[in-house]
Formats: sequence, structure tokens, C-alpha cells
Amino acid sequence: MKAAEFKKTVTFSESKFEEGPDFSSFESLSRGKFDSANLTDADLTGVTLRDTNFENALLSRATLFGTDFRGAKLNGAVLGDVRIDEETQFLGHPDYVNGTSPHTYSAIRSKPRCVYDPKYEKDHEEADVDKAKSVYRALEELAGKAARPRLQSQCFVRRQDLQKDAYKRVMFGKTDGPESEKEHPENKKRELETSKRISRLRKRNHRWKSD
Repeated sequence: MKAAEFKKTVTFSESKFEEGPDFSSFESLSRGKFDSANLTDADLTGVTLRDTNFENALLSRATLFGTDFRGAKLNGAVLGDVRIDEETQFLGHPDYVNGTSPHTYSAIRSKPRCVYDPKYEKDHEEADVDKAKSVYRALEELAGKAARPRLQSQCFVRRQDLQKDAYKRVMFGKTDGPESEKEHPENKKRELETSKRISRLRKRNHRWKSD
């Protein structure tokens, strides 16, 4: 039987354990802080860790069977040799309906993302393209080792999408938002040139009418 969910934020930032810590008896440690912690050989089987901070944490040889990392911050975390299964979740919003099969058409089209992804949710403060690409790459490698082809594919595709978006911004000054497009220097230049052309045409038209 698992322990009740912690109502207060659990903090293990920069903690070091002599032996692999066993958190498997806890149902949830969501919104906890494990950033820069040494969690080597930790057992997090079946624990809900939504919105939890694992940035720069060492998770070598950790057991993550059935663990829910949705919304967790994983940038810089060492995940190279952790153990996961089909029930381990990394991508998607924590509010995603539990019990929904990940193989349904709607689930496949939902395009779950990591918390750093600009499209994770609208106007969220954790958005960081570089961190998102780094996490996708780490999860892509992990999924390849753990025979999780769908997770591997999701991470690869989204990482490529972010790379393409960055390329478009550099080459064409394109962004996702209409306000950002207006503010781009090249777009401002085009608007100014168009305005000048219209002004010249109006002046010519005025002189033509006067004659």
C-alpha cells in the first residue's frame, strides 16, 4: 500500500544519499524539488512526480517503472541508464485524462510535449527552446535503449520541428505570433516602404486631378 500524497512541497535539492533512496511507497511527490540531487539507484516505481523539479539531478540506474513525470523539469538530468517501462510517462500535460489509452487516435494526435516546449501550454513561464530540444534528445536516446519506439518518434519529430522553427526565424524572420511578425525589423522595413509608395501614389494622383 502506498503512502498518502504529500500536501507540502518535498525538498531534496542537492541532496546526496549513501544508498539508493526508495520512494516507491509514496503515491505522489508532485511539485517536489530534486534539482541537483544525487538519486543514483533510486526506486521511484509508480510515483507521481508531476511538475517536479529534477534539473541537473543524477538518476543513474534509477528504477522508474510506471512513474509519471508529466510536467516535470528534466533539463540537465542524467537519464542514460535508468529503467523504464511502457507505463513510464514523460510527455504531456498533467491534466491529461487518466485512463485514456495512449494508442487511441485522439491521443496520438494530441502531440504531448515536455514542459519547456513553447507549445506545452499558452504563455507558460518555463518555455525554453534550447532546454526543450535537450530534453527531447535525452528522452529520444533513452526510449531507443528501452524499446519505446513511439516515445522515441515523438521526441525526434518535435525536436526537428523546433529546429525548423528556429531556422525559419533566422532565415525569413517568421515567428508563430502575429505580434512578433509585426515587430520584426524586416517586416517594419517592408511596412515603411509600402507606406512611402502609397504616399507617392496619392501625391501623383492629386497632381493629375489638379491638371
